Amino acid sequence: MTQPKLKVGIDVDDVLLNTLATAWLPEFNDIMNINIKPSDITEWDIAKFVPNIYNKAIYDVLGLNSTWDRVEPVKDSQEYLRRLNNNKNIELYIISATSVLTTNRKWEKFFEYYPFIDPKQVVTMFNKQLLPKDMLMVDDKFDNLKMWDILFACPHNKNCVDTPRFRQLHLFRCNSWSQVYENIIERINY
Repeated sequence: MTQPKLKVGIDVDDVLLNTLATAWLPEFNDIMNINIKPSDITEWDIAKFVPNIYNKAIYDVLGLNSTWDRVEPVKDSQEYLRRLNNNKNIELYIISATSVLTTNRKWEKFFEYYPFIDPKQVVTMFNKQLLPKDMLMVDDKFDNLKMWDILFACPHNKNCVDTPRFRQLHLFRCNSWSQVYENIIERINY
């Protein structure tokens, strides 16, 4: 009897594309002539960390091509995502809550960095809780995760580790793509 493939869903922003640090904040800072650093963002809701008059503008920059022209991949994500994608025991999906209002440039840059991903593997949805329960998620947003999933470590999610919900869900917090990869491979070999 063949073992079923492990379904793995991987978020895009700040898991595969280093959106906040290389694109979103630099573009916003340049336009507004301010200096917010990624380390200043300690929660997922970025609007809490900009002056109130910019609460809408912080999201508006995501619709600019120039924002996405800056984006870079997360360190080592290309290598390890390719390995996962080539693993015959994994059914890989790229999951993003990207709005249809976001520029197509984001996806052009994504496929430039990850040309081995088939567009049919990409799923866009805001409510990731609707994903199959047997899908292992790798995400930087704590609220998108369920029991035994992987939280990709970022400054904006560091505070959630000390919460009862984090412990209750038995989440794994991985600080690098090598840790993510090893965690997933261990589950296949278990």
